[in-house]
Amino acid sequence: GSNNRVLEVSAAGNLTLNQVTVREGFCYSFLSCSGYGGNIYSDGTLTVTNSTITNGTAEIGAGVFNNGTMTMTNSTVLVNNAEFYAGGIYNGYSSTLTITNSTFTNNFATQNAGGAIDSGGILTITDSTFSGNVSEGSAAGGINNVGTLIMTGSTIAGNTAFDYAGGINNVGTMTITNSTFSGNYAGSWG
Repeated sequence: GSNNRVLEVSAAGNLTLNQVTVREGFCYSFLSCSGYGGNIYSDGTLTVTNSTITNGTAEIGAGVFNNGTMTMTNSTVLVNNAEFYAGGIYNGYSSTLTITNSTFTNNFATQNAGGAIDSGGILTITDSTFSGNVSEGSAAGGINNVGTLIMTGSTIAGNTAFDYAGGINNVGTMTITNSTFSGNYAGSWG
């Protein structure tokens, strides 16, 4: 087999996607790829608007591996599958991810945390919905936060972690305002 990551943004790069579907990217280290970013890998600036990121497969960050600055608006991230962390989007430790009016649905992290998002950097979420995301091996069916999370006006519903924290697992700094948590499930606790 071969690796078929769809898009890659260099550190000096600036990519804007508008009304685009990015799908079926594949990146695994045993096939001479980093294993990061099935559909998109970005070290630079990535702007996603009115778009869909779907059916990506990778070890970490199946939908997107963000190692720079990413802004997502009016977009959908669904049915991406990570072997380890971040079925939907991985946000690196020195990275910034801003999400507005977007939906994360049915993303999977098979062995570790963050069905929808695993974030070590700065993550700001406004008016967005996370539902049906799953972490099969560890924590956070919805969001695994080890950095800074600021969430406003959002819904975390129907996410599942086989171990703990069905909705959000937080070991960083978190501020949540006017948001709804409903029907999230964890196998052990939280």
